Amino acid sequence: MGVLDDRVVCVAGAARGIGQAAAVAVANQGASVIGLDLNTEGLATTTELVEKAGTRMWATTCDVTDRAAVGTAIDSGAEQLGGVHGLVTAPMVFTPMSFLETTQEQLMRDLGVMVAGPMNLMQAAVPHMQRAGWGKIVNFGSVAATLGSARHASYAAAKDAVRGLSHVAAREFAADDITVNIVCPVARTPSADVSAGDLGPNGWDLIIAQTPKGRIAEPEDIAGVIAFLLSPASDFVTGRTLFVDGGMGSFW
Repeated sequence: MGVLDDRVVCVAGAARGIGQAAAVAVANQGASVIGLDLNTEGLATTTELVEKAGTRMWATTCDVTDRAAVGTAIDSGAEQLGGVHGLVTAPMVFTPMSFLETTQEQLMRDLGVMVAGPMNLMQAAVPHMQRAGWGKIVNFGSVAATLGSARHASYAAAKDAVRGLSHVAAREFAADDITVNIVCPVARTPSADVSAGDLGPNGWDLIIAQTPKGRIAEPEDIAGVIAFLLSPASDFVTGRTLFVDGGMGSFW
């Protein structure tokens, strides 16, 4: 028996990286998965992994910046699988750019995907959680925002905005037994490879040198924390930010 048996978790950004690992992690705990992404090939791979874990996945392409499309996707997935009890908002975009060279177009793109996207997803998923009388939401911040990483202006702005959004949601939905928490990860993902590469050919070595654990997390390391935040074991944790970074930001 898994701690998420008979639960349905929606994972946005389920096609790769942390989103894909989170979908597999909750499936291993018994949850069915609604998978959203624009990457159809990646969604197919995640579906295979979830089904191999012994549960079901309903997947569809979805632009998280489109509120109507998000609502239709989540409602359809809920109808197919039996509700929505958990939400993981993992879609992201990242283009390294100096502060002065960051364009309004890039800023609006990042805010659209990583702020409006999670808000759209929460607005669509929370009514299902309210009807179920229980819900868990995991959003994503970033150490790039808390530490002020150079060449991350629009990305950092979006990630810290999500934390504020999550704090408001946590307060408003607490009476519905819905928790909202934020994870700030450092892990080896395709997007993180771009960030590390921007530091030069030894980018990951430089990041590891700043990490007390002496290594970089894999997506599965982050997914374990996400699975905890989606489980009954975290029922009294809400509005909190968990840094899953091997200690990188803990001693600054």
